[in-house]
Amino acid sequence: MQPAASSAYSASSASTERSATAPRRTATLALAIAIPLLFAACGKRETPPGAQPGAEAAPGTPAANVAWQPYTPVLQHVYLAYFGRPADPAGLEHWGRQLAAAAAATEPAALASQYRDNPGVRAMLDAFANSTEARETSGSTREFVAGLYRNLFQREADPAGLDYWVQALDKGVISRSDAALAIMLGAQHKDPGTLASKVAVATRFTAMLAARPDGATLYRGEADNRLGRAMMAKVDGATDPAAFDTEMRATITQMEQAQ
Repeated sequence: MQPAASSAYSASSASTERSATAPRRTATLALAIAIPLLFAACGKRETPPGAQPGAEAAPGTPAANVAWQPYTPVLQHVYLAYFGRPADPAGLEHWGRQLAAAAAATEPAALASQYRDNPGVRAMLDAFANSTEARETSGSTREFVAGLYRNLFQREADPAGLDYWVQALDKGVISRSDAALAIMLGAQHKDPGTLASKVAVATRFTAMLAARPDGATLYRGEADNRLGRAMMAKVDGATDPAAFDTEMRATITQMEQAQ
């Protein structure tokens, strides 16, 4: 049985965390402000995350695969943060090859720093920020921030942290995209372990689908996205990705049945 989602911190723990992490939150907000308009909304793109690649170099060749595959972890981070689900195989390859062509960094923090000066990085991040799925899975400011903590760390945001980010967003100090990146990069305590488990499971799931002849078309549409989100909601820092294969196969079976 997989571990259940972590519960919110107790009142006493929240109080301790407020005093211990306030400087870290201030530093994290400074990071968000220092990278202006990261993930900024610059207009809706015609090719949303997960879409089939367009007129590009033929996929599947050894050289192409070697070029884009190092971007798998950073793209899984982005899919998890914005959508709470693993990348679909077609979307992963499409955006991986775009980042490779742009000579983008393969780590989240380094990729973020390239936003303003690298058109390929900017195009990819803008596409996620402006996608229909991102808009439909976010809601109010409070729901958006709470969702980020669940998507990335599988826990409820502590009250002080939740209020901190909601106020910063509502006052227009930062954008939602700035907050998403800052929260992801500011992971602390048990959060980095949980995020690492989620990225490992998401990577394993996408690879499992990609190995199937129908993998490019099986995982597509909102019904499949919901199944992916439900699966990832069962992953926390104690999850063994290799032992999670049964759950992944069950999710794939549900996707088959939904066709």
